[in-house]
Amino acid sequence: SMGPVGSTYTAAAVPSAPTATVFLSSALVSWTANGNPAATLFEIERASDVVTFSRVHRSAALQFLDSPLAACLTYIYRAKAVNGSGIPTAPSDILTLTTSARAPEPPSNLRAQALSGNRIGLTWDPSPSDGVTEYRLYWDQGSGTLDYVTPLAVLPTSVTAHVTGILTSSPTYRFALRAGNRCGLLEENINVQATAPSLNS
Repeated sequence: SMGPVGSTYTAAAVPSAPTATVFLSSALVSWTANGNPAATLFEIERASDVVTFSRVHRSAALQFLDSPLAACLTYIYRAKAVNGSGIPTAPSDILTLTTSARAPEPPSNLRAQALSGNRIGLTWDPSPSDGVTEYRLYWDQGSGTLDYVTPLAVLPTSVTAHVTGILTSSPTYRFALRAGNRCGLLEENINVQATAPSLNS
């Protein structure tokens, strides 16, 4: 008797370029079957530089939610269809999208401590957001009114502590802290604050 006859599959059709609906931290990426039968698998690849694509999705669905995506970054997508032999098509045309800019979450737990020699040491917990590029430290110069216009210091995110210069003796200096990110946005919290006296010894 004859053995089973091997199936031969025709090449799948290259899918259409994906389209997307962009949300705050995700994107719903969609494409059309472009004549491929219902069970056809589709692969979606993503890159940030048009060179290094990696597969982020594979199924017979015609859309997928890519999440979480970072703020104000460009992502590039392309689709491939896979035939019954598991052979993918050439990639579709690309979709380029940029996620929306958003301000970072504030840092937290700002602490101020009087140090000898009329200095004050400050420490804080970092912002949990990605893309944070700086911390801006503000103060009241002993006046009781915080100046959020001119920072006392602008610090890189590798830093979570700062020691002031020598300050005039005073019972209270007030400090505040905000985070800025690569989107060029500075969050505007008014509750990350701490106070300490300036003491000679």
